[in-house]
Amino acid sequence: MSREIKFRVWRLDMKIMVNDIWIGMVNNMSRPKEKADFIFLQYTGLKDKNGKEIYEGDIIKYPSTSGKGMTNAIIKWDEKHCMFVVFEWDDTHYELFDLPKYEVIGNIYENPELVK
Repeated sequence: MSREIKFRVWRLDMKIMVNDIWIGMVNNMSRPKEKADFIFLQYTGLKDKNGKEIYEGDIIKYPSTSGKGMTNAIIKWDEKHCMFVVFEWDDTHYELFDLPKYEVIGNIYENPELVK
Protein backbone atom coordinates (compact mmCIF):
# COMPACT_ATOMS: atom_id res chain seq x y z
CA MET A 1 0.00 0.00 0.00
CA SER A 2 1.41 3.40 -0.93
CA ARG A 3 0.85 6.69 0.84
CA GLU A 4 -0.15 9.80 -1.05
CA ILE A 5 2.53 12.48 -0.74
CA LYS A 6 0.87 15.89 -0.45
CA PHE A 7 1.68 19.25 1.06
CA ARG A 8 -0.07 22.44 1.93
CA VAL A 9 1.73 25.72 2.48
CA TRP A 10 1.37 28.46 5.09
CA ARG A 11 2.30 31.76 3.43
CA LEU A 12 3.95 33.93 6.05
CA ASP A 13 3.73 37.05 3.90
CA MET A 14 -0.05 36.85 3.40
CA LYS A 15 -1.00 34.81 6.50
CA ILE A 16 -3.01 32.32 4.42
CA MET A 17 -3.02 28.55 3.96
CA VAL A 18 -2.60 27.32 0.38
CA ASN A 19 -4.10 23.84 0.14
CA ASP A 20 -3.82 23.08 -3.57
CA ILE A 21 -0.18 23.33 -4.58
CA TRP A 22 1.46 21.76 -7.62
CA ILE A 23 5.06 20.88 -8.41
CA GLY A 24 5.77 24.02 -10.46
CA MET A 25 4.51 26.12 -7.58
CA VAL A 26 6.70 24.25 -5.11
CA ASN A 27 9.76 24.74 -7.34
CA ASN A 28 9.07 28.46 -7.53
CA MET A 29 8.56 28.70 -3.77
CA SER A 30 11.81 26.95 -2.99
CA ARG A 31 14.11 29.66 -4.40
CA PRO A 32 16.46 30.61 -1.55
CA LYS A 33 15.36 34.25 -1.30
CA GLU A 34 11.71 33.24 -0.96
CA LYS A 35 11.97 30.04 1.07
CA ALA A 36 11.57 31.85 4.40
CA ASP A 37 8.15 33.13 3.28
CA PHE A 38 6.63 29.63 3.23
CA ILE A 39 6.13 26.79 5.70
CA PHE A 40 5.52 23.42 4.04
CA LEU A 41 3.20 21.08 5.94
CA GLN A 42 3.05 17.42 4.93
CA TYR A 43 -0.07 15.29 4.73
CA THR A 44 0.13 12.39 7.21
CA GLY A 45 -1.73 10.02 4.92
CA LEU A 46 -4.50 9.76 7.53
CA LYS A 47 -7.98 11.24 7.89
CA ASP A 48 -9.93 12.24 10.97
CA LYS A 49 -13.32 10.84 12.02
CA ASN A 50 -15.06 13.18 9.55
CA GLY A 51 -12.88 12.22 6.59
CA LYS A 52 -10.76 15.41 6.77
CA GLU A 53 -7.09 14.99 5.85
CA ILE A 54 -4.67 15.36 8.78
CA TYR A 55 -1.59 17.52 8.12
CA GLU A 56 1.48 18.39 10.13
CA GLY A 57 0.60 21.45 12.24
CA ASP A 58 -3.05 20.49 12.61
CA ILE A 59 -4.72 20.76 15.99
CA ILE A 60 -6.86 17.75 16.83
CA LYS A 61 -9.45 17.09 19.52
CA TYR A 62 -9.78 13.59 20.95
CA PRO A 63 -10.71 11.73 24.15
CA SER A 64 -8.18 12.46 26.90
CA THR A 65 -5.77 9.66 27.78
CA SER A 66 -6.82 10.19 31.41
CA GLY A 67 -10.40 9.35 30.41
CA LYS A 68 -11.66 12.75 31.57
CA GLY A 69 -13.30 14.53 28.66
CA MET A 70 -11.71 15.80 25.45
CA THR A 71 -8.27 17.33 24.92
CA ASN A 72 -6.44 19.12 22.10
CA ALA A 73 -3.01 18.28 20.68
CA ILE A 74 -0.79 19.22 17.73
CA ILE A 75 0.36 16.91 14.94
CA LYS A 76 4.15 17.11 14.56
CA TRP A 77 6.88 15.27 12.67
CA ASP A 78 9.25 13.42 15.01
CA GLU A 79 12.64 13.35 13.25
CA LYS A 80 14.19 11.00 15.79
CA HIS A 81 11.59 8.27 15.16
CA CYS A 82 10.70 9.27 11.57
CA MET A 83 6.95 9.43 12.16
CA PHE A 84 4.09 11.82 12.79
CA VAL A 85 3.15 12.14 16.45
CA VAL A 86 0.36 13.58 18.56
CA PHE A 87 2.08 16.16 20.77
CA GLU A 88 0.23 17.10 23.95
CA TRP A 89 0.78 20.30 25.93
CA ASP A 90 2.73 18.59 28.71
CA ASP A 91 5.35 17.35 26.18
CA THR A 92 3.77 13.89 26.09
CA HIS A 93 3.71 12.50 22.57
CA TYR A 94 2.77 9.27 20.89
CA GLU A 95 2.38 7.83 17.40
CA LEU A 96 -0.48 9.11 15.29
CA PHE A 97 -2.83 6.25 14.40
CA ASP A 98 -5.74 6.25 11.96
CA LEU A 99 -8.40 5.99 14.65
CA PRO A 100 -11.93 7.38 14.42
CA LYS A 101 -11.53 9.33 17.65
CA TYR A 102 -9.47 12.22 16.19
CA GLU A 103 -11.13 15.39 14.88
CA VAL A 104 -9.20 18.19 13.17
CA ILE A 105 -10.38 21.47 14.71
CA GLY A 106 -7.82 23.84 13.19
CA ASN A 107 -4.11 24.38 12.76
CA ILE A 108 -1.36 26.24 14.61
CA TYR A 109 -1.19 29.04 12.02
CA GLU A 110 -4.83 29.94 11.44
CA ASN A 111 -6.07 29.04 14.93
CA PRO A 112 -3.30 29.82 17.45
CA GLU A 113 -5.95 30.45 20.12
CA LEU A 114 -6.55 26.67 20.24
CA VAL A 115 -2.99 26.12 21.51
CA LYS A 116 -2.58 26.30 25.29
